[in-house]
Amino acid sequence: MKKRLTALILALCMIMTLVACGSKDTDEQDPSTTKSLSAKSDLVVAIDREPQALDPTGSNHSITCTIVSQMYETLLEFDEKMNIVPCLAESYEEVDDTTLVFHLRKGVKFHNGEEMKASDVIFSLNRAASTPIGVAYTEKIDLASTRANDDYTVTIKLVEPYAAIKETLCISYLSILSEKEVDSVGEGAISRGAMAGTGPFKFESWTPGDNVTIIRNDDYWGEKARLEKIVYRFITEQTRRTIELESGGVDMAMLIPATDYERIRANENLELELYTSLYVRYIAFNVAKDTPLQNKLVRQALNWATDMDTMVSILYTDDGAQVSTGPVPPGLNGRNNNLKIYGYDVEKAKALLAEAGYPNGFDLTFTCLGNATNNMMGQMLQEMWKAVGVNLILNPLESGALSEYASGMKQEVMPVRTAYSIGDIGEGLEAVYHSKNRGTSRVNCANSELDVLLDEAAKTMDSNRRAELYEKAQEIIQDEAYCMNLCYEYTSIGHSSKLKGLTTPPTERTDYSKIYFEN
Repeated sequence: MKKRLTALILALCMIMTLVACGSKDTDEQDPSTTKSLSAKSDLVVAIDREPQALDPTGSNHSITCTIVSQMYETLLEFDEKMNIVPCLAESYEEVDDTTLVFHLRKGVKFHNGEEMKASDVIFSLNRAASTPIGVAYTEKIDLASTRANDDYTVTIKLVEPYAAIKETLCISYLSILSEKEVDSVGEGAISRGAMAGTGPFKFESWTPGDNVTIIRNDDYWGEKARLEKIVYRFITEQTRRTIELESGGVDMAMLIPATDYERIRANENLELELYTSLYVRYIAFNVAKDTPLQNKLVRQALNWATDMDTMVSILYTDDGAQVSTGPVPPGLNGRNNNLKIYGYDVEKAKALLAEAGYPNGFDLTFTCLGNATNNMMGQMLQEMWKAVGVNLILNPLESGALSEYASGMKQEVMPVRTAYSIGDIGEGLEAVYHSKNRGTSRVNCANSELDVLLDEAAKTMDSNRRAELYEKAQEIIQDEAYCMNLCYEYTSIGHSSKLKGLTTPPTERTDYSKIYFEN
C-alpha cells in the first residue's frame, strides 16, 4: 500500500509539473528541458526588408514590430482571437473613465538581469511619448498624473475618456523597457538590439544587409520558447523568398506573392497559410507636397483613371486579395459599408483633370520599395494614367532609402500597407488621416473637419455614437480621395511542413515562442 501511495504521489507531481510548464505564468522551468521540445533548434525566416530599428518605437513596419514583439512586452496583450489579456500587468482595475490601476507581475527580469519595476513602466510611457511613432499612442495619457504607487503598482490617468485605451496598451510601441539599460547603453544601442526587454527571446546579433538573430531567453518569467534561435534573413525579392523556401535555405517565408501560391501548395514538403489581417493596402497621394495632388479634383480623377479590379487581379490574383471598398478593413465596428466607389472611367477622369486646370496632364513620381509586385504596380499605373495625359515616373528604392525618403515627405505617389493594429477603427484612421500624424502618415493631410470628427469619436464611450462619427469621417476621406483604396490583402506565410505551433492572429504578431519542429 505504501509503495502504491508513493507511486500515486509521484504520478500526480509529474502531471502538475506538465500542467505548470504549459502555462505562461510559470515562474521556473529548467532551461535544459526546452531543448527537447523541438526536433530542430533553429528557425530561419525570410522577411521582406531589413528592420529600420529594433527599438519598439523605431519603426512601424509590420515585420519589424513582429521581431520587436519577441523581445519586448506590454502591460496587456491580445490573444489569438483579439481578446485583451494580462501580460506584464498581472491584473488591472478600471477605477473610472479616466483612471486605470495596474498590478505588475513580480520577479519579471529584463534581459540584462534587472527586475522590472513600476518606475520602468513610467519611464517607458514617457519615452514613447517623446518619439514620432509613440506620441500618437500616448497622447490620451496624462503623463504628468500617471504614477508608480509602489514598485509593483501603476496608476495611469487619461486626459479625457478614451474608449480604446486598453487596446492601445497592447501595441508594441508601448512596450516596457529597462530604464537602467537605456540610460546605461544609450538610445543608439537600443535601436540596434540592446538587452532592454522582458520577452521570451533576446537579441544576439545584427549583420547589416543579411540578418537579425534572436535567441531564447532562459530566464523568461513565463513558458520558455521551444526554439533556441531565430534567424530573420532579409530577402527583398519576393520570388527569391519562395525559392529559398523550396530549397530549404529558409524554414519560413513571409509575404509569399500570390503568383507562387500554387507551387507551394503542390510541394508536399511545404505548407501555405493564408489569413485575413487588420491591414489595408492603398496608393497614397502626398498632399503636403506642392504638386497637382493638392487639388481634390486631380486625386478624384486619378481614382477614375485606374482600373483597380484588373490591377488587383493581376498583382495579387483572386486568391490573394479582395478589392477595397473603403479605407477600413471588413469586420471592424464603425466601418462604413455604403461609401461611393470610384469606378474605371477614363472620360470622367479627363473631364475632372480639365476642370482642375490640367487638360494636358502633368508629371508625377511613383516611389516604392523595389520588388516585383510594386514594380509591376507602377508600370500598370503608368500605362493607365498615360491615357489621361499623366506621365508617371517610376522611382523604386531599397528599404532604408525609402523610409528616409517618405519620412521627409518627399514622395508623391506611393503604395502603402497600414495596420489597424489594435483592432480599433479610430487608431487606424487617425494614423493615416489625422493632421497630428503628418510626417509619419503617407498622405500627410490636414483637414480640420476630419480632425474634429476623429477627436470626438475617440473620447465617445457610447459605441453606437462612436460608429456614427467614424462613418461620417470615412465619407470625407473617400470624397477627398487622399488615396486610392487598393485591396484587403490576405497575409501569406509559406513554411516547412515540419513546422508546428504557428498561429496567425489578425495583428500578424505571431508568437514565435510557441513554434517548434517535429520529426
